[in-house]
Amino acid sequence: MNIRGIQFLRELRLPGPRKEIISDNLANIDLDDLFDGADKGATILVFDYSERINQVPLFEKDVRRYRINKDEYFDVLDELVTGLERKHVKRENMVFLTHQTYTAEDIAYSGRAAIHVEYGFGFLIIEAVASLRKGSSEFNPDFAYRCPVYSDRIFRSRGEFWKRDIELPNTLVSKIIRDIYRISGNPNIDFEVYADNNQLFYHDMFLAYK
Repeated sequence: MNIRGIQFLRELRLPGPRKEIISDNLANIDLDDLFDGADKGATILVFDYSERINQVPLFEKDVRRYRINKDEYFDVLDELVTGLERKHVKRENMVFLTHQTYTAEDIAYSGRAAIHVEYGFGFLIIEAVASLRKGSSEFNPDFAYRCPVYSDRIFRSRGEFWKRDIELPNTLVSKIIRDIYRISGNPNIDFEVYADNNQLFYHDMFLAYK
């Protein structure tokens, strides 16, 4: 995951997971607020902030824990800091992200969207599954859509479906297209949709060029 990309999404006011906090110091975090309604606890991630927004994902450095209880929160945070130090990341370069943990049963759809343009021509692609995408496994989407991009304009009238084994709602497709269109530099974005309210959110982004 790319912390600079995530921060950029939030600067654009694009939504993140519930109760997400990004900070270089979580000492004063309101745990009562974070854990309010968090049936599955909290998630903590610690990142190397010296990495770039166009860092190759294969080389990104982070450590994380899921489903953390309130009473173990700061102990886990200390363990993760130590874990990232073992990856030769200095403490002053660390940035922390925490949010309420979500699991497969909380997610209706997940996937990725990307724009790839060279010399004024390319494509916008959206791929999704009707579940929580597993980041550590090969992605085999149930939904795949693309439309051409010419001179920074997206032509949805020429869009086509490669795969449509599930029906990702058109309202979500339209919102993803509007959101990713706001980002230059050939963005790659990961998204999820909560099952209980159909709320779209983004949890990662990096740029191919910057």
